[in-house]
Amino acid sequence: MMSEAQNKIYKSTSDLEAKDIRAIYDGFNSPIAEFDCGKKCAPHNPSGKPFCCDICHAVPTAYKSEWNYLKYHTDLWHQWRGDECEDTTSKEVNDLRANTPKNMVLLACLGPSQCQRDFRALSCRQFPFFPYVTSGYRFIGLAYEWEFEAKCWVISNLSNVTQKYRDEFISTYDKLFATFQEEFEQYAYHSELLREYFMKQQRRFPLLHRNGANYLVSAKSERLQRVGTGQLPRFGVYKDPIV
Repeated sequence: MMSEAQNKIYKSTSDLEAKDIRAIYDGFNSPIAEFDCGKKCAPHNPSGKPFCCDICHAVPTAYKSEWNYLKYHTDLWHQWRGDECEDTTSKEVNDLRANTPKNMVLLACLGPSQCQRDFRALSCRQFPFFPYVTSGYRFIGLAYEWEFEAKCWVISNLSNVTQKYRDEFISTYDKLFATFQEEFEQYAYHSELLREYFMKQQRRFPLLHRNGANYLVSAKSERLQRVGTGQLPRFGVYKDPIV
């Protein structure tokens, strides 16, 4: 029998309460690898920060209800102003705000040296991945944010992503998608953009499948080819396996 909490149907993510946000965080708390992967990419960023923790490269988002939880429980976050980085243009600021879903807010944090890991936003926990939804509307695994191919060490070293992290990712989004249709639709659209990008590139994209295997996916046909870790692509300065 389902508990009252489990049986509750939310109209939107804005209805999430503090206990719901904390439950999401507690269920998706494992590090992406068995070591601090930020130390792998930080030397290649002029700021010396991991790219995922540098808002001049990646601006985190949070559900509005998530932000309401965070602002009352930690001083780690503030709302993104758009003036934190010297080379950010007004067009980039306006475009980012215009492309942010209405149920989300843009955030900035105190930086990696002051990170409070228990209060990382969901977008931090999932980075560089997002839930991949097929054209047939099936959530089948983890795909990565393609614009970070040359920056993020993890993208070039997918074999280092732990099974525990993958399981927690899948479980978290299974629950969110079962409750919030808007969330599922947003990622279905983002997955479509992924396919369009790789189709233009005439490349297949890697997928960490929910069955635990790794695949290369045809952007056009969505045909899956199972591959070993040695067949996964590497990019930029990370093409050398030593880096």
